[in-house]
Amino acid sequence: MTCERVIIINEGTLVAEDLTKNLKEDATQNRELLVEFRGKSLNIRSKIEKLKQVEKVQLGSSSGDTSLFKIIVKPGSDIRPEIAKTVINENLELFEMKYISKTLEQMFVKIAMN
Repeated sequence: MTCERVIIINEGTLVAEDLTKNLKEDATQNRELLVEFRGKSLNIRSKIEKLKQVEKVQLGSSSGDTSLFKIIVKPGSDIRPEIAKTVINENLELFEMKYISKTLEQMFVKIAMN
């Protein structure tokens, strides 16, 4: 038998109380998108930042002519088609695009730290 309700206490303070099902849904809400592409473009970051579903763009790494961006999207948005169009319109080669799912442990740490 597994528990249906979770209570998270951090340093004596109740920081979260919810059903395990709800915590799992929050943990799997995909808001971070990794995009890797090859080619040179001075404008790609600003063009991605201008998309209405984008909250933030971070350069993850850059090696030679390959770049990796981490894009934070607004909840409920699937921005992959717009990102693909933007990258291709800049004459760049799209290597990979995937959402990052948070684990329950990562959610616990986030809740406990706030």
